[in-house]
Amino acid sequence: MKNVALKMKKHPPTANNRGSRTFPVNLLAALLLAVSAGGQTEPSASVADDAVLQGKGPQMMKDFLLRKARQQAARPLPESREALEAIKAAQKKELMRCLGLDPLPPRTPLHAKVTGVFQRQGYRLEKIVFDSRPNFPVTGHLYVPDGPAGRKYPVILNPHGHWHYKKMEPVVQSRLISQALGGYLAFIIDSPGWSWDKDKPTERIYAGCHWDFPLVEGSANVTAVYVWDLMRALDYLQTRPEADMSRVGLTGASGGGLAAVWDFAADDRITCAVPVVYASSMEVNPDNGCACNHVPGALQIGDRSDVLAIRAPAPVFIIGARNDGEFPPAGMQLTGEKLKKIWGLYGAADQTGCEIFAGPHDYNKLMRERAMGFFDKFLRRKGDGSPAPEPPLKTEDPDDRQFLALPEVPPGLKTMRDIARENLAAAKPATFEDLVRLNGGLPKRAPLDFKILSSADGKSAVTFQSEAGLTIPGLLWLPKGAPKAALVLVSEQGKAAAAKEFGIASLTAAGCACLAIDARGAGELSGLDIRLMTYLGTAPAFAMAVDASAAVEAMRQYSPKVGVIGSGPGGAMIPLFAALMDPSLSYVAGLRGLKSFADVLDFPEEDKGVDYLGLQPRANYGPTLDALKAMVKCPADWSVGNEQEPDWKAKFTAAVF
Repeated sequence: MKNVALKMKKHPPTANNRGSRTFPVNLLAALLLAVSAGGQTEPSASVADDAVLQGKGPQMMKDFLLRKARQQAARPLPESREALEAIKAAQKKELMRCLGLDPLPPRTPLHAKVTGVFQRQGYRLEKIVFDSRPNFPVTGHLYVPDGPAGRKYPVILNPHGHWHYKKMEPVVQSRLISQALGGYLAFIIDSPGWSWDKDKPTERIYAGCHWDFPLVEGSANVTAVYVWDLMRALDYLQTRPEADMSRVGLTGASGGGLAAVWDFAADDRITCAVPVVYASSMEVNPDNGCACNHVPGALQIGDRSDVLAIRAPAPVFIIGARNDGEFPPAGMQLTGEKLKKIWGLYGAADQTGCEIFAGPHDYNKLMRERAMGFFDKFLRRKGDGSPAPEPPLKTEDPDDRQFLALPEVPPGLKTMRDIARENLAAAKPATFEDLVRLNGGLPKRAPLDFKILSSADGKSAVTFQSEAGLTIPGLLWLPKGAPKAALVLVSEQGKAAAAKEFGIASLTAAGCACLAIDARGAGELSGLDIRLMTYLGTAPAFAMAVDASAAVEAMRQYSPKVGVIGSGPGGAMIPLFAALMDPSLSYVAGLRGLKSFADVLDFPEEDKGVDYLGLQPRANYGPTLDALKAMVKCPADWSVGNEQEPDWKAKFTAAVF
C-alpha cells in the first residue's frame, strides 16, 4: 500500500505571531536576541529559506509521527481484571464514537428479501438484500446447510477484504462453503463501495470509493459503515428460523479482519471471532495502506489488542501470515502476547491465541481449517480447537452475474458521503474542550529552545521546538525600530512563500515583527501522514496550531501584542484553533477557509493529491466551525472560499497599535 502524506495545493498562508522586545536587524542583534531568548546562534553563511533544517525535515516529520503512533499503541496493559473492567465502558463508548455509532442509528425496517436460490451438494446458497439504513441496500449470500426442517445452526458472519470479487472471490467462497458443510449458517455481506473491484461484477459500488479520507470527517469511513451493516446482518439473521443466535462466530481476512476486530468489539451478540491477517500490533507497524483501515481516533483506544480487550474474555483467535509486509508476523505475535496477558486476568488465557502460517497475505486452506477448529470448540463444544479438515469443495465462477443479489441497482441510492453529511448535520452542541479531547488532547509543550542560525538582508533563519522531537524552522523579519506588534505566519505553501503571500515588507514597514514558520505538513516539514493523523484522531490544522502557539511564545519577546493569520481550507483553521488554545492573542484572521467541516465532502474521491489540511476527524462529535469562531475572544476576521478577503492588515493594526 502506498504511503499517504499530506500534499499541499496552492492555498494562501496562515499566520501566528507574538512579540515583546526590539533589536536592530543585523548579526549583532541576532546574537543578542539568542542570548535573551535562551537560544543559540551560529554566525555562519546565510541559510537558504527552504533549507533551514538542511534536508532533514521530512524524515524528522515521519519519525516523529511514527514514534507518537507507536507510543499510543504501547500503552501499559491493565494489571488486573478489576482495572480492565473499570475502563471497559469508556473504551466501548470511544470505540462507538470512532465508528460514528454513538448513538446507534435507528434500526429502521430491513425490507429484506431473498432474490434467488442455488441448490448445491450439502447446502444451498441464497441471494439476500436488506436495507441497513433507509435507501442503503446491503447485498449478501447466505449459505444454509442441508438438514431437516426446524433444525437450528450456529452462525458465522463473514466480512470480506479487498478481494477483486468481494463475496464471490474463490478464496472467500471457499470458507463459506466449508462453514456450511461443517454445519454452520454462514452469511457474507458485501462491503459498501469499491476499492480495486470497480470493473468486476461486484455489488454496492454505488456507495463510494474506499480511498476517501474525507469520510472520517463525519465518522463514516468504510469500516464504520461496514460494521453497522454487519450489525444489521445479525438483525436479519434473527428473523431466520435456522439461526441459533446464541452461538455466533465472526471471521474475515485483511479488510475483513479489520471489520471483524471492530465488529467483535462493538456487538456483544458475537460469541467468538477469528480475525485473519489484520490484527498486527501497531507498535510494530502502524503504517497501513487503504483509507478504509483508518478508523478515526483508533489509537485513542490503544493498540488492536486494546480494541479486542473490550470483549475480554470472549474467545478470540488471530491468524497471521509469514510473508505479510503490511501486517507482519512480529506484530501478530505481539498482539497474541498481549491478548494472552489480558485474557489471563480472567483465567481465560486458553480462550485466545495466535498462529502464523507459511505463505503470503491470504485466508488459505490451513488457515480456514484452524479457524473451523476454533469455531467448533467455542460454538459447538466439539473438539479441542485443533484444525478441522476441510472437505472437498467447488466454488462458483466469480464472473457469473447470476449470483448478483441486486443486479438492477435503483437510482439515487445513499452513499457513504451522504452518511457522513447526515452525521455532521446531526451533531449536538459541543465545547472547545470537546474538540481538544477529539484531537487526543493538547500535547506537552517542549522547551522552546529558540535558535537563530543566520541573519542577512533583514531576515534571520530560526528554529524552535513545539513538541519534543519536533523542530520547527522559521524565517524572522524585524522592523527597523522597536516592534509595535508581532505576527506568526503559517503558509500552506511553506515559509519560503510567506514574504509574498502575506506582504511582509509592508508589515515590517508598519512596525510588525514577523515570523513565518513551516508548521508540520508544510514546507520543510512536508510529509504529515494523513493515515497516522487519522489513527491519532488529530486534525492537521489542530496540530499545526500547536506549532503556531509555540511560535507565538517565541515572538512574545518582541511584543505582548500578537496576531495570527491563516489562509486556505486548513490554514484558516490554524488561527482559529490557536486563538482558542491561547486566549491572550490580540487578533486572528482565517482567509479563504471552509464554510463548514462538511465542505471537505465536496472534494473529489480517490484524489491522493487533495489538500487534506482541512480534515477534522469525527467533527460530528465536536463544535461546528461557526460555533468555534463564536468562542474566539480577541478581534477576528474570517472569509470563506473565494469571497473577498477582509482588510486584515488594517484591522490588525487597528487592534494592536
